[in-house]
Amino acid sequence: MSQRSLARFMRALASLCLLTLGAPFSLAQTTSFTYQGKLTDAGNPANGAHDLQFRLFDALVSGNQVGSTIVREDVAVSGGIFTVTLDFGAAAFPGANRFLEIGVRPGVSTGAFTTLAPLQPITATPYAVQSLNAATATNATTASNFSGTLAGDVTGTQTATALANNAVTTNKLADGSVTNAKIADVAGSKLTGSITTATIPGANVTGAVANATNAVNSTNATNATNATNATNAATAINFNGALAGDVTGNQGTTTVQKLRNLPLPMPVLADDGKVLRYKNDGVNPASFELATVSSGGGTITGVTAGTGLSGGGTNGTVTVGIAAGGVSATELATNAVTTAKLADGSVTNAKVADVAGSKITGSITTATIPGANVTGAVPNATSAINFSGTLAGDVTGTQSATALANNAVTTAKLADGSVTNVKIVDVAGSKEGSQLI
Repeated sequence: MSQRSLARFMRALASLCLLTLGAPFSLAQTTSFTYQGKLTDAGNPANGAHDLQFRLFDALVSGNQVGSTIVREDVAVSGGIFTVTLDFGAAAFPGANRFLEIGVRPGVSTGAFTTLAPLQPITATPYAVQSLNAATATNATTASNFSGTLAGDVTGTQTATALANNAVTTNKLADGSVTNAKIADVAGSKLTGSITTATIPGANVTGAVANATNAVNSTNATNATNATNATNAATAINFNGALAGDVTGNQGTTTVQKLRNLPLPMPVLADDGKVLRYKNDGVNPASFELATVSSGGGTITGVTAGTGLSGGGTNGTVTVGIAAGGVSATELATNAVTTAKLADGSVTNAKVADVAGSKITGSITTATIPGANVTGAVPNATSAINFSGTLAGDVTGTQSATALANNAVTTAKLADGSVTNVKIVDVAGSKEGSQLI
């Protein structure tokens, strides 16, 4: 292009004018808009392909660029008219003034854009004008946001709405509407009747529990006859978990590893016929060892019962037995006392330290449950002091932030005469059904 032609082209670009600035025709509004301009060349409409560059600024002069630069290449210009779609994003138009800078070059060119002056102000479309005035809606049929304070059964504002004190009464709760998931906890004194399907993972169980299927942490369950899982039941027929002390393992595979906290030797095949002997020479640490019974003769001058034993003597036939209470954790070797060695009914309530809840089977008939750690369904809980989870139905939210659901309080739920004069904000005249006197 010659210098004269380029100069004429630049004069023609300077005559670019804004014809239309608005949202595109579509079913839903977006952040893009249609920009239509007119390009003249020496007073005549321009034609052919042109490259256009668009930048948005926050001031007419010496402003800051807003958003990114948009380039539209080979835009068709016919009769001087061109149309492009621009999208600077929603954040680019917060309501403040915006100005559009336009750069132009021939469509066949790859050189720099020539910037037109002045910048073009972005004017509002009819719908945008309406949105400027929509900050306050006096009588909006449907409002996504609102200001002001609430009154009646709910108080506060839109972002901090709360049920008024004593707003939700017993009459406003539909029978059966408070499900298990909505209850945080229930005082034990509020439970009446039989608990038929509850599971009890907690640790505070006292009194009689007739048929507790799962009592996981019943620390104070005096008698849990049929508790499937009772971690700390005083008397437990079955239990799980690991044992410690002189015995290790669990209920099914218990092994006596020590006697009176002294390790027991591990026998091998060569030890057949040997006996377990206590050794304490006063020099080396006391221990147990496997010793061969001597077949030689000798004279026994006396048998003295050791720790935990009773009997003995110095002549004749003597008997040595385990004294009552003589076997403690230090006398029992690891894994020595197995299930087969326990007589039925010999393990009393006082002998049991703890029982895993999973070992409790059958029904708990005499245990009491004072604590708060009860899970599962409790069909006959009359009252619930605390509960967790969200509410549904006529009320929504949680225990600490309960709100009446929209339209929850109907005419049928208001007792006759319950709405006093001080509770009424205003009444439409059309609602007055009798003569005012």
